[in-house]
Amino acid sequence: YFACFHAFSSVLLNEDRTFKKHKEVRSMLHRDFVRTKKVDVSWGKHYDRLFDNRHKADYRPLVKFDPDQVREIVEESEAFVKEMASLLK
Repeated sequence: YFACFHAFSSVLLNEDRTFKKHKEVRSMLHRDFVRTKKVDVSWGKHYDRLFDNRHKADYRPLVKFDPDQVREIVEESEAFVKEMASLLK
């Protein structure tokens, strides 16, 4: 989650925008990047999945994640970071 959060936060910072809350960063991704088609809707869905899983991990102490799903999420997150890096060019 944090790799993607910081990658997208870098995109926002590049536009001189910063936010204090994770929820605000998530909203900006959807409002200013997914809706305007600067990024594919799949990236918004991926970020939502990460956001929700982070919340589960932080607030449900006994939550377990499937290793195969975790591998998939890591691969998608690497692609997300690359996509955000391309927006910085």
